[in-house]
Amino acid sequence: MGKYTLRDIAEKAGVSPATVSRAFNNPSSVHQDKREKIFSIAAAAGYSFNTAKKRSAASRSNVVALFVGDIRNTFYSEITYHAQNALISLGYQPIVFSSKHYSDNAKNSDDFLDSLINLMPAGIFMMSITEPPDFIEQLQTIGCPLVLLLNCPLKDFDGSVVIQDNYQSGYIAARHLIELGHKDIAFLSGPTDSFISNARLEGICSALNNYHFQFSRDALFTGDFTLGCGRV
Repeated sequence: MGKYTLRDIAEKAGVSPATVSRAFNNPSSVHQDKREKIFSIAAAAGYSFNTAKKRSAASRSNVVALFVGDIRNTFYSEITYHAQNALISLGYQPIVFSSKHYSDNAKNSDDFLDSLINLMPAGIFMMSITEPPDFIEQLQTIGCPLVLLLNCPLKDFDGSVVIQDNYQSGYIAARHLIELGHKDIAFLSGPTDSFISNARLEGICSALNNYHFQFSRDALFTGDFTLGCGRV
């Protein structure tokens, strides 16, 4: 077998890639028996993390990785533009990645995480609303500060989160339409498992109920948060 990846070690050990990352980055968070098995398999495969180097703030680069869900979306690109300006003014070097290219493909994800670890970033900025929790969890185990924008944090997430009040957004939008005299209100949501869409829908339904209207499920249309979907 050629170069081993984090996922290869995980499969041989019968654990998740995130567990392998935690074993190297934060050993005490992984049970001793499981940790020793991971280390043994990794050693036999010639795979290792330079844990001390990774965890040392002094050895980190001035690079900040900006993960963007869909850079083609003007909403994301506008935020990215200002984030880059702010980071540069503080002496950091921002590098922008389209997270979809990595989170949707296991091999791409493993190869990229290995490269990102070697890059020794000073921080990671995840700006997306649809990334799978396991990808965020793997980013978290790299050992540098991680900030989530728009994304619901994991249960044990140890980092900063910037998120809007989606319930209130849905409520205000529906109330505005009602006060303009509209009665038949439809909602084009994101994926059915999107916590953002579900919170906005709750807000819409609350506003309708307060004005004595009923939201019809026939008026609910599922989309994917892209501009193209909104034009259909």
